[in-house]
Amino acid sequence: MSTTLPVRPTLNKNYAITNNSGANIVMLDAAADSSAPEQLYEQSLKMLSASDGANIIKNGQSGTVVLDDTHKDLKGAIVYSKVYNIIIARAENLYPVESEGVMLNIATQSYKPLTLTADNYKNTQLAENFLQTIMAFPTSNLAKGYQSALSGAGTKAESGNDIDNAVSSFFKTTKQYGNVTLNMVVSLTTYYKQYPFVWADYAASKTYYLYSSDGSACSYEGSLAISSPSSTPASTDKALPGFTFQFTDASGNTKKLFYKNGQFIDDINSDMPAICLQGQFVLKSQLTKKQEDNKIISTLVGPVNGKNVLGYPEKQQQDSNGNWSGLYALLHPKDAMGWLQLFMTASGVLMGLEFAVKTLKGLKDSLNGSQADNNGGTPTTTEMQDIKTQLNELQTQMKENSQKVLDKLDDNLKFPDDLPAATTSLQQQTTDRLNEDGRSMLQDNINNAENMLETTAQFTMDEAIQDAGDSLESASDTLSGATTAELSTVLPEVQSTMKTVNQQISTELESVSSQVDADTMSNMKELQQDNADIDDMSDANTSSASDTESGSIPEDLEGVEL
Repeated sequence: MSTTLPVRPTLNKNYAITNNSGANIVMLDAAADSSAPEQLYEQSLKMLSASDGANIIKNGQSGTVVLDDTHKDLKGAIVYSKVYNIIIARAENLYPVESEGVMLNIATQSYKPLTLTADNYKNTQLAENFLQTIMAFPTSNLAKGYQSALSGAGTKAESGNDIDNAVSSFFKTTKQYGNVTLNMVVSLTTYYKQYPFVWADYAASKTYYLYSSDGSACSYEGSLAISSPSSTPASTDKALPGFTFQFTDASGNTKKLFYKNGQFIDDINSDMPAICLQGQFVLKSQLTKKQEDNKIISTLVGPVNGKNVLGYPEKQQQDSNGNWSGLYALLHPKDAMGWLQLFMTASGVLMGLEFAVKTLKGLKDSLNGSQADNNGGTPTTTEMQDIKTQLNELQTQMKENSQKVLDKLDDNLKFPDDLPAATTSLQQQTTDRLNEDGRSMLQDNINNAENMLETTAQFTMDEAIQDAGDSLESASDTLSGATTAELSTVLPEVQSTMKTVNQQISTELESVSSQVDADTMSNMKELQQDNADIDDMSDANTSSASDTESGSIPEDLEGVEL
C-alpha cells in the first residue's frame, strides 16, 4: 500500500494588520542583513503599501502588505526571506509602535495576522522611558543589571526565542518594565540615531543654547535650532528632507548642520567636524542643583570650534559682572568643565551599551534566519560555528564604526572593550564630580558667612561671634585640605558645621538689628537667603552623590517607578 504524503500549502506572502493602536501607522520593512552592522532603522527602510495602494493604515482600519524579500542563506544561495523585521511606526514621525519579528509559519506557509492595540504603543513608550533612564543613569544598578542580561542572553542561545526569553526575564524583575522587549529597545536606539524627532521632543521645533567652560570662565557659544517636518507620512529618506538644523554662533552668524549617526555636524564628510553635537539625556537637578528638577531632560554635548559645550534647552542670563544665573553649573567654571568632560566620557560607555544590545539583536536575527532556512529546525553545529564567525566579524565592524563616531566627539575617547570596568570607572568619576560640586557649594556658603560675620562683628564682638569665626576657619581649612576621595566623609561634617554657624550669625545679627542701617541689613538678608538656598542644594547634591555611589536611581524621579 502506498503512502500519500501531505501536500505543502501554497506560499502566502500576505501579512495582515488590524490597527487599533490609537494612531495612524505605516509599515516599514527593515529586513536585516545578518552580515551588516546596521539594524532596524539603520537599514535601507522600505515603506510598504497596503493592498489598496495606501501607505497609511488609519487607526481603526485594517490593511495587508506583501512580504517579498530575498537573501543569501549560509551556503550563499539566493532564497526567499521567511523572516522579517517589520517596524510598525506612527505615520507622522516614524516613531515605533511595534517592532515585530515576523516569521513564516512553515506548516501553513503563511504569516500570522497581527492586531495592534493601545498597549503596543504604551509598551514602546515604557521602553523609551527605560532607555532614557539608563542613558541618564548609565552606572545605576538598573543599567548594570541590563548589561549583565545582555551579556548572558546569547551565551547558550540556540534560537531567537531563547534570547528574547532571557532578556524578558530581566525586564520582568523590574517594577515598571515587565512588558519591554529587546526589539523595542533596539528599535528606539536605532530610531534615535537616524531620525532626530526625539531631540526636538517630538515637537515642531526646539532650541538648545550652547555653553563652554575653560575652567576659569564660562562662555555662550551660540545655539542650535531644530525644526521638524510636518508632512505625513514622514519620509524614510536618511537625508531627512523637511528637517532644518541651524547653528547660530554668539555673534549671530548662521550655519547649516546635518544629522548623521545621532550627531549634529557641520561637515558630513569630515572625520573631525568643527561642530559635532550629540544628544544625551541627563537628570536636570544634576545641573541646576534644585531638588524639584527631578526629571530627565535632553541635552547636547560635543565640540564647537574647538570648545566642548553643553547644549541646554533654556537660555541662561548673565549680569554685567559676567555672573550667570539659572544653571548652577555655570556659576563655577571649574565644575562646569568637569561636567563637560564627564559627559564626553559617558558617551563612550553609552556607545558600549549600544554595541552590546545590537550584538545580541544581530545574533537573534542570525538564529531566526537559520531556523527559517531549516524549516523550523535549530542550527546544526557547523551552522552555529558559521553564525559565531559571522557575529565576530559583525562585532569588529560595529566597534570600528563606533570608534569613528566617538572620534568626531573627541579623538581621545576610546570604545570600551571592557564595558563593566568602564561603567565602574564612570560611576566613581560621577560620584567625584558631584562631591566636587558639593565642595564648591560649601565654599560659597563659607564665603557668604564670612561676609555676614565681618559685618555683624562691627556691632558686637561677644563669645558667640568668636566661636563662629573659629568654626568658619576650621570648616574652610577642612574643606580646602580634603582630597576628592575624602569629600564623601568631609562634606557632611562641614555642612553640619555651616548650619550651626549660619544659625549663630543669624541670632547675633538679630540682636543688633536696630543698630544696622537698612541697606546693610538688606544685603545681609540676601546673603542669609543665599546660604539657605545653598544648604538646600547641598542636601540635594549629597543625596545625588550617595545615589550614584550606591547605584541607586532617585525614588522620586518623574515618570519612573523603581
